[in-house]
Amino acid sequence: MPRASGEVVVGATVEERADTAVTAGGVLTLLRAAAELVPELVEYELVEAVAGLRPGTPDNAPIIGPLPGRPGVLAATGTTATASCSPRSPPAWSPS
Repeated sequence: MPRASGEVVVGATVEERADTAVTAGGVLTLLRAAAELVPELVEYELVEAVAGLRPGTPDNAPIIGPLPGRPGVLAATGTTATASCSPRSPPAWSPS
């Protein structure tokens, strides 16, 4: 994704990790795929590599519904990249 400054953002990986370490393998995977699409990118300066954590659940299903003990508050979380595209239906809920 190009930025107005001329920089190009490439991402993201999905790895089962509990930390925010940037791995050489993750960067390699992203750069290889990006260079296949836009070969000129191999000449760009690598400015930054960052990692973050996505909220996920053990079964990869999102958590959607009332937040226990907080009337009127709804939770919508756990929608990792794969969970948000899951063909499974989220649990039924009613904001009461």
